[in-house]
Amino acid sequence: PPPAVVVAEVTQRTVEISRDFVARTEGIPTVDVRARVPGVLEQVLYNEGSEVKQGQILFRLQKDEYVAALDSARAQLAKAQADLTRARDASVVDNARAQLDQRKADLEKARKDVARYVPLAEARAIPQQDLDTALSQEKVALAGVEVAEAALRDTILVQRTQIQLAEAAVQAAKAAIAQAELNLGYTTIAAPITGIIGKIQVDPGNLVGKNEPTLLATISTVDPIYAEFPVAEADYLKLSARIKLDEQGRGRDKERQLELYLADDSLFPHRGRLVFVGRAFDVKTGTIPVQAEFPNPARMLRPGQFARVRGVVDRRPDAILVPQLAVQEQQGARIVMVVEA
Repeated sequence: PPPAVVVAEVTQRTVEISRDFVARTEGIPTVDVRARVPGVLEQVLYNEGSEVKQGQILFRLQKDEYVAALDSARAQLAKAQADLTRARDASVVDNARAQLDQRKADLEKARKDVARYVPLAEARAIPQQDLDTALSQEKVALAGVEVAEAALRDTILVQRTQIQLAEAAVQAAKAAIAQAELNLGYTTIAAPITGIIGKIQVDPGNLVGKNEPTLLATISTVDPIYAEFPVAEADYLKLSARIKLDEQGRGRDKERQLELYLADDSLFPHRGRLVFVGRAFDVKTGTIPVQAEFPNPARMLRPGQFARVRGVVDRRPDAILVPQLAVQEQQGARIVMVVEA
């Protein structure tokens, strides 16, 4: 007799075609916490693997050296300000100006003497020697005025130079204070972001930051968590019409349509959305990097996990649905048996 077979009615409806992409989870941002100044690590103020808040104190370095450097910089500023006050003292210039006024008065007197002696000498009322003496004194007085004017200019120039040097010293001292305050502030290391902090890389008591910024710990934001995966060109061409990006190339579709399957094939309870598409395809693999964002309120997902992102790449209206079990393959051709009338 003919063999008994199982039959199924063929249905027809709109079908969404999904594709699975192998992804790896990432914490964005991920920040390395480093010692920016040399010093002995005195305290570690957090528990490894815990969640830390932005601004929370994580480490303290020995700061005695930096306190002394700040005090020295403040003393240098006080000295520079005193030097500036002294440089701005106008008494030196006033004294040089008074000397010039005195020389001008002497010149005026000598000129009046010459003017008075000239007619007397012409009338032979006084000896010619007196007129010659008066003329010589006029020349001496004129030279004295020129010397006093040069001295005044030199004094003004010297004072201006001293003021500029003193002002520069004040600015340098203020900069030294700012740098000293920064260095002192670097001895207290706070969390730059909120996230999960990793293992302590350096034990207390060790010298850190001597030759280069020493890595102390790493912090990753895990809510939301990101999954990055490559998409083949054929799938991308199907997806491109469904991808909505802003001017910066970031996803602007608020609807969460992506599913995440974990390493044990369990479905992650929160759906995600596409947030980033790479600039170009990799010529070696023919894929483009894509990034999706998933809420992670329970902090279950951590950076570095492998997962599968499932998303719809195509939608076919009025597709004919045949059970997979009924499809047979013979020499590369797929066939099904049809029950006729």
